[in-house]
Amino acid sequence: MSRLYCPLSLTTGQTFDLPPTAARHAQVLRLQPGASLSLFDGLGGAWQAEITGMGRQSVQALVLSERELSAPPTRCVTLAVGMPANERMDWLVEKATELGVSRLVPLMTERTVVRLSGERAEKRLAHWRAIAAGACEQSGRDWLPTIDPICGLSEWLRTGADRDASACRIRLSLAGHATPWTALGLGARQTLIATLGPEGGFSEAEEQTLSQAGWQGVSLGQTVLRTETAALTVLARWADAMPSTSVPGQ
Repeated sequence: MSRLYCPLSLTTGQTFDLPPTAARHAQVLRLQPGASLSLFDGLGGAWQAEITGMGRQSVQALVLSERELSAPPTRCVTLAVGMPANERMDWLVEKATELGVSRLVPLMTERTVVRLSGERAEKRLAHWRAIAAGACEQSGRDWLPTIDPICGLSEWLRTGADRDASACRIRLSLAGHATPWTALGLGARQTLIATLGPEGGFSEAEEQTLSQAGWQGVSLGQTVLRTETAALTVLARWADAMPSTSVPGQ
């Protein structure tokens, strides 16, 4: 059964047109009238549906049943990432979504190579959100992660980094005095916010700004990881610390 992202409010018995992106996916998959669909809205809602009609640019479907609303995850992780090069950022968004990231914040830092603003930034943001939706379709995740607009590190620290006062706030660091991940003791924590720099890491000034703002320097080990690899390592280790009764990213 094909699973498609459908950001609509649906009711059982309703006939409707699939949104353009979902319709294109159905056409690419060469689905025909009578084919079964599993639809989700990215906010915990999900439905079983059946294709009733196919047009050149439209697909009609009938809602057969509604599944019980999926509860949001109880433990959340935010990654604020100094953007790597285009393809690597795309890969990071896809894999981080599959691994259960709650929120992604693309940061422009002093050492960020890719510089985006205006219309280019808006298009890239829409592109990342589409990648996240596709990753949810593939992985079976019901809740779409939030992907914030691109912003600078200082702007984010000033306006968007303090949404949860109880969160554990860390910055990945290669400094010798950084706390080893294994010493964090995250088992009882419900929220983690991790910042990590682009290739080359944060500048000394940025490291100082984060430190003065109370962000704990944490090391993943002696190996120097690419930005996207470090981000996924954080998610994997966060999942390892999760109680067995929790289901990440659902």
